[in-house]
Amino acid sequence: AASRRIQGFLKQATPKLLQAEAFNTEEDSEVAGEGLEKFVVLKLYKLLFRHDPADIREDERAEQLLREARSKAKTSPMQEVVAKFTPKQREAFEAAAAELKKVEQFRAPRDKLSCFANAIRLLENLLVERVFTAEGAGGTHWITLLAALILKASPPNLYSNLEFTTSFRSRMTQEERKCLADLASAFVLLCGGSGRRLTSLELGEGRGGVEGDKASPALPLWLMDAGVTFDFEDRNAEDLLFGEVEELLDEYQ
Repeated sequence: AASRRIQGFLKQATPKLLQAEAFNTEEDSEVAGEGLEKFVVLKLYKLLFRHDPADIREDERAEQLLREARSKAKTSPMQEVVAKFTPKQREAFEAAAAELKKVEQFRAPRDKLSCFANAIRLLENLLVERVFTAEGAGGTHWITLLAALILKASPPNLYSNLEFTTSFRSRMTQEERKCLADLASAFVLLCGGSGRRLTSLELGEGRGGVEGDKASPALPLWLMDAGVTFDFEDRNAEDLLFGEVEELLDEYQ
């Protein structure tokens, strides 16, 4: 997978780059690492972003579903949440939507991630002001509100932007990772998707580089579409459960 190869290259090349005398401080090291990631990904951008027909199909499907959802927005639970906002809260919601919509303007994974994270922070601040938890809001309310934000912003190629950012951003904090995972959950709430697409979009586990995390990237979407998972790659025959034998045979036919 391209993600795995690029992440592997950055992991090997960055320490060598930092051996140069020009990068003798921690700040210089940070700049060098960020610069190398941006240089490599932008050079390959046309081959990495929406190059796979499966990504293009999913973007088109999502955009059609978003258009349909907007036409029914007045009667949706998401609209009911937004309708309760005060003018000040609505202004904050609009600002978060505007930030989310910017993601398509940028090409570097770090810049795309900044748009996602900024939109999430603006929405979180809105929730804090509204004391949303006092109204019994749990995770479902948060994801519903995020879905309302996506519906309002309707950023182009959201699926591909989420996939690209997660796959090729080599430096992510846990907070940033959760940001993408929550957006992915809201995307699935709005647009649905098959089990494999849900796996592809659930970004909280094993996708992209996370500071201090050694999780390997997930498979590219075209392999998931083909039904390939490699779920049994590291399993021995004696470790298989009875119900997994048929699944294993199906995967390798």
